[in-house]
Amino acid sequence: MYPMLNNHPRDLLPFYINGTLSEAEQSAVEAHLQTCPSCQADLKEWQTIAQAVQAAAEDSAATLPPLKLPAPSTSRRIVPIAPFAPTKTLPKPENPSMLNHAQIPLLKIRYLRGSLALVAALILVLFGTFVLAQGIDGLFPAEESDPIVYHTGQATLLGQTGTPLPTLPTAYDVLQADPDLSHFAAAIAASGWLTNVTQSEPITIFVLPNDVFEPIQAEIAPVIAEGSSDWEGYLFSYVVNDAWSRDQLAALPPEVRGYFERGGYSYGSKLQLGYDANGALLLNGMAHITQTIEAANGYVHILDAPLVTARSFLTAYQGIDTIETAPTVCDVLADNPDYSYFKMALDGLQSGNSAWIWHVVCRNMGLFTLFVPDNAAMRATFPNSGTVEDFRRLVFFTPEANEALQNFVLAHLLSGLWSQEQLAKQEVVRSSWGGEGEESVNTVNARWSDTQPATLIINNRAKVTKGDVIATNGIIHFVDTPVVSFLDLFPDEALTDVLAPPIETAPAGTPAELANALDTLMAISDPAERQNRLDALWEDWQTAGQIPYVDGTTVAFLYRGEALTVEWRGDFNGWLADGALLGQNLSGTDLWIALAEFPSSARLDYQIVVNGGTWLLDPANPQQQWSGDGPNSELRMPDSIPSEWTERREGVPQGTLTDPQTMVASMSGYALTYQVYTPANYGELDNLPVIYVLDGQDYADERLGALPIILDNLIAAGKIEPVIAVFVDVRASPNGSENVRDEAYTNNTAFADFMQMLAGSIDMEYSTDAHANRRLILGTSLGGQAALFAAIKNPTGLMEFGLVAAQSPSFDDTLLDLYRQDMTRSVNIWISAGTPEWDVDITPLRTVIERRGYQLTTVEVNEGHSWGNWRGLLDDMLIHFFGTEERE
Repeated sequence: MYPMLNNHPRDLLPFYINGTLSEAEQSAVEAHLQTCPSCQADLKEWQTIAQAVQAAAEDSAATLPPLKLPAPSTSRRIVPIAPFAPTKTLPKPENPSMLNHAQIPLLKIRYLRGSLALVAALILVLFGTFVLAQGIDGLFPAEESDPIVYHTGQATLLGQTGTPLPTLPTAYDVLQADPDLSHFAAAIAASGWLTNVTQSEPITIFVLPNDVFEPIQAEIAPVIAEGSSDWEGYLFSYVVNDAWSRDQLAALPPEVRGYFERGGYSYGSKLQLGYDANGALLLNGMAHITQTIEAANGYVHILDAPLVTARSFLTAYQGIDTIETAPTVCDVLADNPDYSYFKMALDGLQSGNSAWIWHVVCRNMGLFTLFVPDNAAMRATFPNSGTVEDFRRLVFFTPEANEALQNFVLAHLLSGLWSQEQLAKQEVVRSSWGGEGEESVNTVNARWSDTQPATLIINNRAKVTKGDVIATNGIIHFVDTPVVSFLDLFPDEALTDVLAPPIETAPAGTPAELANALDTLMAISDPAERQNRLDALWEDWQTAGQIPYVDGTTVAFLYRGEALTVEWRGDFNGWLADGALLGQNLSGTDLWIALAEFPSSARLDYQIVVNGGTWLLDPANPQQQWSGDGPNSELRMPDSIPSEWTERREGVPQGTLTDPQTMVASMSGYALTYQVYTPANYGELDNLPVIYVLDGQDYADERLGALPIILDNLIAAGKIEPVIAVFVDVRASPNGSENVRDEAYTNNTAFADFMQMLAGSIDMEYSTDAHANRRLILGTSLGGQAALFAAIKNPTGLMEFGLVAAQSPSFDDTLLDLYRQDMTRSVNIWISAGTPEWDVDITPLRTVIERRGYQLTTVEVNEGHSWGNWRGLLDDMLIHFFGTEERE
């Protein structure tokens, strides 16, 4: 009978079904079922799954075409393993359990919750002839006719359909019986996985005996053995984090890949491997386990040396490159585009509305995520549904979903799969949820570059098209194209037909002076001399501020670096892969160039994208413009003149900005914060106009709107009269837990009511001019729509906003219909926008407002949807409404 340790009866239901419990455990489960309705329901689901999988296994040969296995590719390495002989006999389990194929997922689910794709398990169960790796001599006995699949860290051996399967040694058993690690290394090589070495539940921690750990070792050891969840957290916090620095955890590749789940399932550390001169794998730089603390659900191993990365060994011993690792589930799906195997696995899982969700591990990255193509192929797979929304309903949600996902967040981030730097550069897809802002980090069909360390290649431009489906223990992303590796589609010898070839001369249209310099450079035959000349040119261009290189309306974007692809994305193409400026590489150099034509007065934000996934600020261009997500590089064409009022001037008296205050509108339910700007010498002033600023936190930020600085400068220069400004922040809600921007700003009468109440409160507290034509409401983008709505849809007609400024405003038919109605109040409107192709096209809005006879001023500039656009026009807007004289 399979041994069970400290399990809740609910966890034993799969084993109760397949009859592998001891008599005592079986009696305990049956007694519990008498008083637990939810467990009774779970039992029915397990029985349904078992029946469905059994039926699928029996019908698979008749209903499915032959399965195609992927050919070797650059994503599956070939690594030779030196001959070896076992140093110890593997332990033979006492009373091994005998399992049929239909029972395997019931056993595997207990193991696989936190580590391996359940869909992979089901596929493997359904199709016993699926050969991923042959038996490894000396590791497990295997007959020629019995192909095996060995997932390191999980005991899995598949024979032909219907063959009874024994309980196998775990990877931990292999390691204990094989101290030189040759068998262990072979198993890892065959599966393509680094592993958690565990005995039962996947919990193993490797610790250095350092001065942090040693004083608490004796205290911790007995408490670990009790399996206390509180002490699990203590151990994680005080042992793992203190034994290994944060720099180590964040490094790529990391010295330790650890993860932790609060739900009591697992925390552990990945092993890192290296090769010796003979091709045998080493554990973490020859680290040895000197002591093992046995816990109720795992082990803490004390090591005599730090865990070091395999990269140093691979660098030292290159050319070891000859055993094929197993194809991933993604490889199998990619090579079977009719999705029939995928669908069969889902059918087996979904029967009975099961609460268990599947995960696909893509590109050997160890991610707990399924990517679903939102296209005809996906819809054809589900002929009875056919829509993404129908597909979503296949996922079973539970009230515990949020807590479970928070555990997954820790698993993703603390495993070291992705660094904070990668998050910041958006090299991965981020999914946020919960009140504490945790993040799950997942790739969209990505792989590591084989030629450039730590370089991520985003393959075939797959994009997430729908909101994430958050299940009880994972995430589903919808993408607009199947997740197929770019390099899997094209073998190495065909890459030259896919990637743009290097160019030998400056591309047509290059500015004459730059073209002459590049052509002269390319005429140099000596590589060293050419490199020196390029270095000198680059330094000259940087010193002169000529990167990007601008001549009239022509721009030559320039970048230096080793890469497969380089492109420029920004305001000019909506920041999308489609329409990006694709760079060309000058042969024999690391210089990339892309040409574009922009109006001479244009100002644009942009970034460089290397290998389709690594976003970079232009390292040779110091000019930057901040956005809500951080800085972007900035391009100014010759006739683009920056505002003279956005930088703080020496000697200019500064106004005062209060600390954040909160106002609660009991009828609307809004409880939002705001800050009030009063001009210098406010105590001597009276009857001041007021500006109500939506998204005030951004308008007040010196890197974004810089409105307080602009007000100080314009008031001091006598360009505008003194004004009060109220900066409203909608990143709050009645309970302070969420951003209500979308709700509040989309034609929301309750929010308009809130702004009316706020205006009344400000008029009571400050020295204001309380007339509507002295009260301005300002917003940008969706905030611009909210400003236009508040002015026209005032609930009571009191505290009206007679002045409106909307920068790049969004708008919809509801807003346009309001302005099409007979004019009921006098409103003076100022609207600004960038180039329609780069920003919002305000033509429909302007047409409606002009036809209804409102006083309207519009300003359009050759810029995008950017704070560089909006901050640069604030002085024009302020002088328009509050100017003291005609602008010179």
